[in-house]
Amino acid sequence: LSNMLKTLRDGHVNLTAPFNRSRYWDWYLNAPDNYDQYLLERHYFKDEQQYIGSFTVMDFGDVGYIHYESFSDAVDEDALDIILEQFKDHKGLIFDVRNNFGGSLSNVYTLGARFAKNGNAVALQKQKNGRGHNDFTDYDSLRFTPTESISFTKPIVVLTNRKTYSAGTFFSTLMQALPHVTVMGDRTGGGGGAPAFTELTNGWTLRVSTTQLFTLNEFNVEDGLFPDIKVDNLDTDIAENRDRILETALEHLR
Repeated sequence: LSNMLKTLRDGHVNLTAPFNRSRYWDWYLNAPDNYDQYLLERHYFKDEQQYIGSFTVMDFGDVGYIHYESFSDAVDEDALDIILEQFKDHKGLIFDVRNNFGGSLSNVYTLGARFAKNGNAVALQKQKNGRGHNDFTDYDSLRFTPTESISFTKPIVVLTNRKTYSAGTFFSTLMQALPHVTVMGDRTGGGGGAPAFTELTNGWTLRVSTTQLFTLNEFNVEDGLFPDIKVDNLDTDIAENRDRILETALEHLR
C-alpha cells in the first residue's frame, strides 16, 4: 500500500498504522541543503541576533532579516509590531523560509497582511469535488487583506530551498505575486495541496491532498515554486563559511 501511494509523489500523502507511517520524501532528498543554521550563527549573526516570538531576527544595518522556522509556530502580532517597527527605515527586508516544512495556513495570511499593499489576487486554488481524476472546482482567487497594524511594503526578498514545503510553498507563492517581492534561492519542495485526513475501517489513518495551488499565470506549484532568482550554496561556499543565497539577497536589496 505504501508503494502504491508513492506513485502520487506527494509528501502530504501518508498511511499511518501503529507499526509504521508511509511517506514520500524524494521531493528534497536529492537537492542541495542550501541552508546551514550553524554557519549563519557563527559567521553572520555572531550572537547579535534577536529571538522575538517565533522569529530569529538580525539587523544588517540597512537590511532587516527574519527567519521563520515553522508555520506551525504561532505568529504573534505584538512580535511583528516590534520587528517591523525596528526595520521601518531600512532599505529592505529578507524573509527566510528555508527549511520551513509548513504548518498552519492562517499564519501565511497573518504574515502576508503585513506585506501587502492592497487586496489584489495573489494566487489561484482549486478544490477536489468528485471521484474523477480531473474533478475540481473552478479557480478561486486567494488574497491578502492588508492590515491596519505596522506593515512593510518596501522591497522584500523571500529565501527558499527544497525544504520550503507545504505552507512554506504556499507563503512563497502568494508573496511572489506582490510587485515588491523577489523570491530567491532554490525551487521550493512543493506541497501546495492542503491535506485532509480519513480513518480506514481497520483503524489506520490516511492523509491525502484535496486542493491544488496555482500562480496567477496558472502554474501548478505542487512540484515546487521556481524562484525569481536562482541561487545555490556551492560546496566551495560552504568550505569558505559563506551563505551565497543570503549574500546575494543583501546585494540585491542594497
